[in-house]
Amino acid sequence: MRPRRAWRWREDGGTAAVEFALVMSLVSLMLIGVADFGMAYYRAIQLSDAVNYATTYGLNNTDATLDEVEERVTATVAGVDNLTVDASLLCRCDTTDTACSTANEDSCESGGGAWRRFIVVEAEGGVAPVIAWPGIPDPIPLSASAMKVVP
Repeated sequence: MRPRRAWRWREDGGTAAVEFALVMSLVSLMLIGVADFGMAYYRAIQLSDAVNYATTYGLNNTDATLDEVEERVTATVAGVDNLTVDASLLCRCDTTDTACSTANEDSCESGGGAWRRFIVVEAEGGVAPVIAWPGIPDPIPLSASAMKVVP
């Protein structure tokens, strides 16, 4: 009968479970982080698309009020906290912003300038992450704006 050697029979039961727990905690944290920032990125794209849609709506519906244009953004975007939307008309003579009035338009054109009207929609909000990440604001701020020339 052979004598048993101590080094062959050492106790290593549970080592795999400890290693699995350590590795899975790090992998889980990384997956949650990717999901958090992926959701914030998705909401940013959604907000940008909604603002672009609202400016197009304002251009195609000439009788629409600025409140209706703002409502288009609010109705389209979901999951953005503290959403604020501002729609406005901007008039420009060459490179100078001015009030939108018939008198300003006439003086601009009589002076040889190019009169342009724009519809501007700006939106801001935030997305709350699942975990409070160090160095990342809670909520993660989002903003979008669009400006289109009124024909």
